[in-house]
Amino acid sequence: MSQMNLLCDSGKNINNNFDKEIIDFINSGKIYIGLSAGSEMLGNSIEPALGCDENNINMTDFTGLRLVDGLIIPHCNRKKDYVESLKNNSVDKLFLLYDNDGIIIGSDI
Repeated sequence: MSQMNLLCDSGKNINNNFDKEIIDFINSGKIYIGLSAGSEMLGNSIEPALGCDENNINMTDFTGLRLVDGLIIPHCNRKKDYVESLKNNSVDKLFLLYDNDGIIIGSDI
């Protein structure tokens, strides 16, 4: 990844070191585009995904990369009842992304 300037990820990569590689990539000033779960994992936790996705790999640690202080919830328009539950019960700030939405995070923007 050191030779790339842009990375687009859907969050489905479960390589054991990929999280550290993404953090290093972003911290080096390069552009990361997270699609769906690829955006969700930038927050404090990916646990909200359990409300909509199956845990087929028996994951027990749902800690996100914590590059965003809060929870990023993609596809909000497809899970309105679940989003309302999160709004009422989450202590984290929620970044609600609807299909075709995006969020730009960075210090040089």
